Amino acid sequence: MFLSSLIMWLFFGGFSAYLARRQGKNPFLWFFLGMFFGLFGLVFLLFSPKPAKARRRAQRQKEEPTTIDITPKVDPSHKNKFWYYLDPENRQNGPMSFDALVRDWKEGKVGPKTYVWNENLEEWEPWGDFIENPSPIN
Repeated sequence: MFLSSLIMWLFFGGFSAYLARRQGKNPFLWFFLGMFFGLFGLVFLLFSPKPAKARRRAQRQKEEPTTIDITPKVDPSHKNKFWYYLDPENRQNGPMSFDALVRDWKEGKVGPKTYVWNENLEEWEPWGDFIENPSPIN
């Protein structure tokens, strides 16, 4: 009889402490409250308000992270063309899609001063002339 009572006390105390910690409350306090008041202590814990700190943390986690579109703004007529660029050794890379060129830009292979060309251009021009924000954000 005593052993079953002890197990119930420890169960309610431990479960109350676990829930209290998840809610941002003092688990030691709620262990003793759950142990002495049993089911009533557990119910009180579940219906008591969360601390302000835990509420703020929960709200921050719910907020969507801010995303920044770093895709360069380019004349739409250039997006459907095959692109070429010159690497630092003046070797021609391409043909590639606009998306592949942007990927290389994000990886740092293409910079604002890298010369690029497509069939709409008469001569090679710096990539920085085509984009509004010449430095990608990684």
